[in-house]
Amino acid sequence: MHSHFVLLVVFSFFVSLVFALLHGGRWSAGAGAGLIYGLVFVRKGRIADCILAHAVTNALLAAMVTLGGAWQYW
Repeated sequence: MHSHFVLLVVFSFFVSLVFALLHGGRWSAGAGAGLIYGLVFVRKGRIADCILAHAVTNALLAAMVTLGGAWQYW
């Protein structure tokens, strides 16, 4: 059980690193989001929950940008 948990935590940090690299100049936001998505996977164990969390994040960001005029976040 313990080694399985350690593996999942390492996985969440890996996801965080990948998200950071894929988000270029917004690497810190990507790393934070990736860490949260990785921890969602550790907690729930279902990739679908991570995909849903990512979709909700993107939808909220799109609403903030378009409705609030916060184009610097796009």
